[in-house]
Amino acid sequence: MHIYTFFIACVLASISGAFMLALMDSNHNWGGDFSQYIAQAQALINGTIPTQIANNTLMMHYSDGVYGPNVYPWGYPLLLAPVLALFGENLLALKCVNIAFFMLFIFCFYAYVARRFSTQASIALSLAFALNPMLLNFASNNILSDISYMCISFVAVVGLRAFVAPLEQASKLAASPMATNTFNMSNISLGGGRSDLGIFVLGILGGILALAAYLIRSNGIAVLATLCALHLYFIARIHTIPRIRILPIRLVALNALPYVVFVLGILLVRYTLDSSGGEGHIAVLLESISLKTIVRNALYYAGVFCDFFALPNPLALLAPSLLESKYAFLLPNPLGLLAWGVCVYFLFLGLRECYKRDMFAALFVGISLGILIIWPALQGIRFVFCVLPFFAIWIASGVLRVYAKHPKLIIVMCALLLGYFVLKDSYHLASKHNTLPRAILAIKPPNPYPQAFDLESKQVYAFITTHTSPSDTIVFFKPRVLYLATNRLSYSTSKLERLDKAQYLLESSFAPLFDEKQLAHLPIVYASEHFTLYNLQ
Repeated sequence: MHIYTFFIACVLASISGAFMLALMDSNHNWGGDFSQYIAQAQALINGTIPTQIANNTLMMHYSDGVYGPNVYPWGYPLLLAPVLALFGENLLALKCVNIAFFMLFIFCFYAYVARRFSTQASIALSLAFALNPMLLNFASNNILSDISYMCISFVAVVGLRAFVAPLEQASKLAASPMATNTFNMSNISLGGGRSDLGIFVLGILGGILALAAYLIRSNGIAVLATLCALHLYFIARIHTIPRIRILPIRLVALNALPYVVFVLGILLVRYTLDSSGGEGHIAVLLESISLKTIVRNALYYAGVFCDFFALPNPLALLAPSLLESKYAFLLPNPLGLLAWGVCVYFLFLGLRECYKRDMFAALFVGISLGILIIWPALQGIRFVFCVLPFFAIWIASGVLRVYAKHPKLIIVMCALLLGYFVLKDSYHLASKHNTLPRAILAIKPPNPYPQAFDLESKQVYAFITTHTSPSDTIVFFKPRVLYLATNRLSYSTSKLERLDKAQYLLESSFAPLFDEKQLAHLPIVYASEHFTLYNLQ
């Protein structure tokens, strides 16, 4: 890497990091995934993995709906564990893991695109991520695996693309009409200029990255599946040549390295932790998958990329009832849809130009989206973070083709997008630090309910910890959050007949499980503005 490229990559990563640090707070939303990641990290530190797995399995089994797997993949908890060991359950410290990975992603992304585009184009493209309000807010205030997975999967795809390139070159050379009948596969330079040692190192690193992607998120298997599909394609292509009967052992051994590393890594994790992670996902998939969910998900993911632009939704003012309907999640932001529609045009132009060069990335994107379309659960744009870098590269390729004919138009479009991102980031910073003008504060709606670790939430956790037995079970709408905060087993149900397994019911005014009339006969042992604790004994 040229020192100039290294310097620019560091500056871009630092700009992004500065924004994220300024946007951080010591709270968290009510999403339960973060609490399970932290609980698994704590189990790694304390050596209580079997207990954690058993407790979470019990809570998931007792709950009405499917909140998640019995065990999440261990990769992200392993990343959290050192921070947790040093700083305890400090949310600010734990959020720094995602900030570090997002900065690393910005660095790697610029270093890669700088090899494909001009310096100006590479900086503009990287800033679309480094200044993106949606990504900055997500990375700075969510303890979730999506950011680290985006970073690791991007590096894995780029690295393995370089690893498989020599075999692609060999398949083309073997099938070439220029090849003679005396053509010998064993004489091919597998490294495309690299030594066998270079390919060996790439294979080891590629296997480690593919393993890391899978251990962070189960759909990281798309990295290895992509490599396998391309290997089969190139090998099949070579075998169609009559004069080539057997592939050289050297070629087979070098190309098998990532798979060997991956399998050994999974066996090591399974042996060490008594669980490879992700248990419970397959059962959910088999029970819930249907043609209806596939069609729904295809429609959903076709429009979810609109959220990348973090544009205000005019439906909130013009047709708020639509956003409250049953199918509101399928309604994309009209302004975002317009921006995404323009990007799709550039994406088409870019793919036409790059699909041969980016075959590995294109196949990875296709497999990743295919998994998401089949997978029943929907979780917003965070599930497609891993494909955003490649979409951006292809869109940039299309933009540059148009730039040759209409440079002023493209410059204005890029300036408007990045200028809007800066304004939106500035608004978020002012809002976070209470420096918005009074006129805006007057129309900005206050937060209607406490977050998971607001003062009121902490007070009810403290009461439960001091006034209930460690063996008590408490019904709550977010059982994994309550388990993390109080070390009490919990489950969620809205059926009165299923309260028999619990000693207490913690109701919230903003997400009630029951109607107040149904609970009128139960004694109240604690009450605050938003929480009420009922005794079920």
